[in-house]
Amino acid sequence: GIDLEIPYKDIKELDITESGHYEQDEFIMFYNIPNMTEKERRYVLPILNFILGGGGLTSKLYKYLREENSLCYSVGSRVNRNDNYLVISAGIDSKNKELCVKLVKKAINEMIEGNFTNDNLLNAKKYVKSYLKMTHDDIFSILEDYYIHNTEDIPLSFDRLKYYEEITKEDIINLAKK
Repeated sequence: GIDLEIPYKDIKELDITESGHYEQDEFIMFYNIPNMTEKERRYVLPILNFILGGGGLTSKLYKYLREENSLCYSVGSRVNRNDNYLVISAGIDSKNKELCVKLVKKAINEMIEGNFTNDNLLNAKKYVKSYLKMTHDDIFSILEDYYIHNTEDIPLSFDRLKYYEEITKEDIINLAKK
């Protein structure tokens, strides 16, 4: 892998292009999210991510990049809570890069403006809670849950369910602004 250290505090936007002979280009955007509270990091961020790009066919990124503009086959976002960033990626044709950037920024701005429905929020909560409940489907997931609980002082998965229920639209908007 590539070890890339960027002093993110000093950089608002950085555009890196790697050339080569590829069938498809990989479009990646990193968003650093500074000053997150523990509640935002652990509970709000997964919900925001689901609505934005982690929710597959229901996400904003899927709608704008794939469904409405046919710019990619795959698109999504994921979070790295420990490093405070959100990663957006899509397989695109490089000639569509500028439009992809524009559409990603549109989706982010909609999150900031609260332009998502209560159904979006409820579906995201339902997905995250379902995922947590699945952690007790096999012994390795149960062990991992207890390991994380003991090493990172995080409540067990069933105890975390109630925290997701409390997430509000305002919580999502406030985190998106960061």
